[in-house]
Order: sequence, then C-alpha cells, then structure tokens
Amino acid sequence: MIRIFTAGLLAVLFTGAAQADGVSSTDPAFAAELRAALLADPEPVWRAFNPPAPDDREHIDRDLARLAAAAAELFDPTATRIGSPEAEHPLALFVRPDCPDCERAKDDLRQLSENIDLRVNFIDITRQADLVERIGVDMAPSYVLPNMIVRGHVPVAVIGKYLSK
Repeated sequence: MIRIFTAGLLAVLFTGAAQADGVSSTDPAFAAELRAALLADPEPVWRAFNPPAPDDREHIDRDLARLAAAAAELFDPTATRIGSPEAEHPLALFVRPDCPDCERAKDDLRQLSENIDLRVNFIDITRQADLVERIGVDMAPSYVLPNMIVRGHVPVAVIGKYLSK
C-alpha cells in the first residue's frame, strides 16, 4: 500500500517536471517508465518521506553517564533491602507509597533473588526527588540497573533476562 501511495505521489510530482522537459504526462511510454522505476526501487522515495530517526546513541550515552555518576548512591550495598550486600547483580527499584505495582515488583524481586545473586535497593521517588531528577526516572516502579532503566512493572522473567546479560 505504501509503495502504491508513494508511486502515485511521485507520478503527480513529476508530471510538472516532465511537461517542462517537453514530455507529456499522458505519454504512455513516460508513465510506464516512471511506474517501472518506482516499483523497481521505491527506497529513495520511502526515505524521502520517512527520514531516519536521529541517532539515539547520544541519548543512550547520556543516560549511561547519569547512571555511572549516581552508581554509588543507587547501588549502595549498605542500603540493600533484598538479597545480600555482596551480591553480584545490583538493582535499584524506584517506588512510591500506595503503589500496587511497586509491591508486586518487590515481591517479584524477592522471588528472583532466590535464583539470581541479586541485591535490591528501594528508592522512594517522593523522598529522593534530587536523585529521581538526576537519573531521569519518571514513574514507579522503575528498575534501574547499572546499564539501563526499565520503566513500569514488567514480568520478573524480563528483569532476570536483563540481569543475566
């Protein structure tokens, strides 16, 4: 469908250019050639109407720098609430009061800590606004790992997979 729309749009746009060059837009040979060219390679037209998304690498690098700068505060072993302070995999769970999904996330992480060497710190977003702003967390629960932020409650298997990478 996109190819047909794109081809039709280009045909309309090129009609004026073709008439300026002395080729009639009703010339069957021109129409057939244009159609064949657009059907054979619609990629340039697609790119013209759908420019690539900006490179997210800059945003990713900025987020990783924020996490690295706050790592001592996020993953402080003395603040461990689930697991052992010496555990291999640190995680900070951003929570807020009266949050059913936050309680589910805590329960999930307790269960996960039975199978993965995990330590979890809880960070109350209503009490640590400065840290919340520096990290860029905008909801609870949010799972913060040393190399990523996962916003919203997700199945425990997903967090387990992220931790095993």
